[in-house]
Amino acid sequence: MHEETSGLMFTAYQKFFSALNCINQFRTENNSFMNVSYLDSFFSEFRNITFVMQKSIPGGADNPIYKEKKELYFSSETMKWFIQKRDQVIHKYPVSLLRLFQIEVYGPSSHLRKEKYFYDDEDCPKEDIQKALIRIISSIEQEVEINFSVRHLIVDKHSLQDMDMMRLIRQGISTMWEFLKSMQNAFNDNSKPFQLIEKEITNLLQIVLSNEILFVSDYLYLVSEKKLIPASIGLVSFGVNNEKQKLSNLNCKVQNYTFNLEDNIELFKWFVYQNIPLYGIGLKDLMSTFFISFKDGTFVLKPFSSSVRASTYRLINEVASLVEKGDVKAVVFMWEAYVYEFSDYDKIAGMAYEERKKQAKTDVVIFELLSESDVFSLTIDPSRINESGYFQASLDGISFETTGPLLEPISIAFQKNERN
Repeated sequence: MHEETSGLMFTAYQKFFSALNCINQFRTENNSFMNVSYLDSFFSEFRNITFVMQKSIPGGADNPIYKEKKELYFSSETMKWFIQKRDQVIHKYPVSLLRLFQIEVYGPSSHLRKEKYFYDDEDCPKEDIQKALIRIISSIEQEVEINFSVRHLIVDKHSLQDMDMMRLIRQGISTMWEFLKSMQNAFNDNSKPFQLIEKEITNLLQIVLSNEILFVSDYLYLVSEKKLIPASIGLVSFGVNNEKQKLSNLNCKVQNYTFNLEDNIELFKWFVYQNIPLYGIGLKDLMSTFFISFKDGTFVLKPFSSSVRASTYRLINEVASLVEKGDVKAVVFMWEAYVYEFSDYDKIAGMAYEERKKQAKTDVVIFELLSESDVFSLTIDPSRINESGYFQASLDGISFETTGPLLEPISIAFQKNERN
């Protein structure tokens, strides 16, 4: 039995795995003593990744490939922040945690109505936090119900300007992973120990980079009952951090026709074709889904489900924020909705959403595409999918207007980009 030698990248990957393992223990339900320990250990292990790499590669810190990659990946403000944090926890003092809660209240449809903040610097239990939420939300004038989200922002008391350390940490982890993969490709390290730890890292990255859901909660508040209902939400992620995929990798052929997914109307019809057959075989209550097409020929798919509408409103606003960055070409959204008789409006206006649903005459599936130049929408009755000619007639009736105000934040974001 011969001794297996580790490759050049193995020790750096081991340190990266250790850092990920530390931050994966961080939980909003932990007490501050546990979380400070996990954070301090994370920053220490994270900073040591490059130190051990320098010991492994020829020429150490003066290796030209290493110097080039370091300059490319570590010159951002976020990565400089990591160095400062490591120096703080190793040489000065540990992180001093402060929990900041950002409350996002949604008005009619998905519009972000207002934001409120409150701090918890006493490590209060969950029950006390919920009581504080109810006091704040009940002060908002609303007759029936209030949909809102709460973001748990982790702040260091020593540097309050870092409003959300977990967001910075996720950005830094993504950058370090890109750096490590770039170095691995440059040195062509494919040793067996390296392959094993790379697999473990990929699995752990999937958890750590998708853990944002642990730091945001969606709620429904019933005004008359003074009742707070937390959301039960389901998300589907594809790949590490739901990373972008190439449009060219998709199967664009339906029957004998090949769709051009670079064209918005073709993309819209293709997306409809991909989903409507599911209703034809009797499936119901499908996940709402965002299909986000980017200008660089890539896409992201974001299916989700939730027990309260606040989750939908939050995700719509998050997609709108993504659109504002200017890289998104088009957004397609599919969701199920209820249809009411116009004559019943006065009766249902004062009802909570769950009660209104019981008054619905039918349910429909809505598809909508938004971009800087195009708007397409299509409403389909899933109970009629198998009727002869119904689906084709529906496609022939694609509208060039939105079905309502639900996606207005995304529409406004595209309009801003067009003006700029």
